[in-house]
Amino acid sequence: MSPQLRAALLRAGLNGLVAAGVTATGALATGVPTRQVVILTAAAFFSVVASRGAVEGWYDSQRALTGDVKPADVSTIPKEDAKP
Repeated sequence: MSPQLRAALLRAGLNGLVAAGVTATGALATGVPTRQVVILTAAAFFSVVASRGAVEGWYDSQRALTGDVKPADVSTIPKEDAKP
C-alpha cells in the first residue's frame, strides 16, 4: 500500500466517522427507525471511504508513480526527492 493510499484511507475513515455521526444524529432526531438509521449511517460512512479514500488515494498514488505530484495531493513527495 502506497503512502498516498494509506493517508487517503486514514483521512477518509475519519471523515466517514464524522459523516456517519452527523447522519445518525439527524436521522435519530427526526424519528427514523433504528434499522434505517444503521443503514443510513453505514451508507454515509462507506460512500466517503470509497470516494475519498479508495478513489482519491489510488489516483494520487498513480500520479506519484509518474512524478506528477501536486501540492493538493493527499501525500506529497519531500522537496529533495521531487523532480524539477
